[in-house]
Amino acid sequence: MGINIGQNLQALAIHIAGTDKNKCKSKMWVIGMATFAVSSVITFGALALAAASVLVPLESVQFVVNILFNKFVRKKKITLKMWFGVLLIMLGILLFVLFGPNEGVCFTEPEMRAMWGEPVWWVFLILTFSTAAISYVVWRRYAAARAAGKPLPRSGTVEPAAYTLSAALFGGGQMIVHTKMLAELLELSFGGGGNALANWFFWLELVLVLIFGPYWLFRLTQCLGYYDPLFIIPLMQTAFIVFGAVAGGIYFQEFALMQYHPWVGSGSYVLYAIGLFLAIGGLCLIASSVPPPDAPNADSRAKTAPRADGKTPEGEADVPNTLPPSPPQATSAWSETTLAHGGAPVAVPPPTRAEAAPPSSSSGGLFRKSSKPKGGGPQVVMHGVPARTQIELTNACDSPSPSAL
Repeated sequence: MGINIGQNLQALAIHIAGTDKNKCKSKMWVIGMATFAVSSVITFGALALAAASVLVPLESVQFVVNILFNKFVRKKKITLKMWFGVLLIMLGILLFVLFGPNEGVCFTEPEMRAMWGEPVWWVFLILTFSTAAISYVVWRRYAAARAAGKPLPRSGTVEPAAYTLSAALFGGGQMIVHTKMLAELLELSFGGGGNALANWFFWLELVLVLIFGPYWLFRLTQCLGYYDPLFIIPLMQTAFIVFGAVAGGIYFQEFALMQYHPWVGSGSYVLYAIGLFLAIGGLCLIASSVPPPDAPNADSRAKTAPRADGKTPEGEADVPNTLPPSPPQATSAWSETTLAHGGAPVAVPPPTRAEAAPPSSSSGGLFRKSSKPKGGGPQVVMHGVPARTQIELTNACDSPSPSAL
């Protein structure tokens, strides 16, 4: 819960700061960062008390806090789909707790070192690191295209998904494994099981934690400035929960203990998987209720679109009207009169845009002589007067009847 509250405080500080370059110096951002850091340390300590494949999925409960924070603090609309997603998450958490590997297993330092040599672990490492590298390249390409004003197809889905995979596979999942291992080594040291600080394995795990942990925390904070928190936080934490639980279960061989469940035996595998899918499904429902970055909903467009008077429809602070001004409608005195041609009134149509173009400075005013004579005499060209009106005037002037004039 503290991790999620800290993230939302940071996101709110970034939103309030707007274009201010000193976003990370605001009081709210610092409080959010401190809350996030303290909660992360508490989570680090909890990893030494229970199986990672149970503790990590329990973090899904923070999205209930995420929904409540955005509803009551940020005043965002929470849809029925979001509430249904929260219900699925709670059901999934209940299955994790009841049917996950709840046996408390204590590892020795040689046992934890031996786990590094398991083939399944190395296959998992190769697959996750290669996928993370590919995802990072894809994210950079999509982000660069969007920054250049030429977004690639489906960038609203592919870009945040690639960002999430690269962060969770390289940072989140590995941070869970090595943080738990570091916590186990410290527990052995303080419990009289030897001096962990005198062993090279402890320092190796400390270095790995300092690599994967800050990377994950940095990416988790960075995403708040790129995407809507209601959209990206559930997406990031879904990947963190899935890959963290799988990585912990594989490395510490926690899944092998589930077959000894006192109630359902091997059936705990099925119930645990159902709980995992329920939690993921609930998170996906929450994330899908928020429009992706490049597809704002109609309400947000209506609220931000400036009117002709430079104000928003809700009467918020005036904003500069960046819309280009409409071209002035050219008029002519001839369009407001009628010409008697043969005794019948003739309605003069309004000029078109091309016909109403203002005369150039070299035209000599409204009338000038055409370079192409017609009928043996100079032709008068009237600028600003529609062509059809000029024909009518010419016919009227050429008429032998004085009444036509």
